[in-house]
Amino acid sequence: RDDQMNFQSIINSVWNFPQLIRCNVDISIGERDLFVIPTKISTSLRYLNMYNNALKWSLINKLFEYTPYLKRLSMRIFSGTNDYYIPSSSFSTLIDLNIIIYYTSDTSSIISFLQNTPNLHRLYITLWSKFINGHEWKQIICNYLPKLKVFQLRMKRKFYDNHDIQEQANELVNSFQSSFWLDEHKWFIRCIT
Repeated sequence: RDDQMNFQSIINSVWNFPQLIRCNVDISIGERDLFVIPTKISTSLRYLNMYNNALKWSLINKLFEYTPYLKRLSMRIFSGTNDYYIPSSSFSTLIDLNIIIYYTSDTSSIISFLQNTPNLHRLYITLWSKFINGHEWKQIICNYLPKLKVFQLRMKRKFYDNHDIQEQANELVNSFQSSFWLDEHKWFIRCIT
């Protein structure tokens, strides 16, 4: 509890720097690397890298509430059971997002979050344990990310059963072979097994 209070105090002090534009957060308390949301608003912070600290879906709105002018964000999401993203407002200042998402049980939180980033120009996303196929990504991009210019996707998953792995991989790769991916955007995919 004391460690968390110290972490909170450090984060609040950082968020209070009036001229702070860029911030890299890498604070661990023992084995814990979960990010503590500030309780002070930073009106200057534009670039935040908290790649070594994880956030839960349920805390993203709070992060943007206290960091309302973020343009670039690098973060990891650790999603457990009963941890969902619930949309509140648009994150219209965000143009560059680098995100790693671990252990998401469904895609609804990912999609809901991306719906709130309409001005995103660059998206670098890594998904552990959950695949989103090319048809679904096309819908997400067309419907919610109209300004997206750079899209880098990595999906990683362990198969505990060797049944039809090649067939599943082929099906996934083929879903990214439409004219939307190859001709319109020239975004290509490869499968590394």
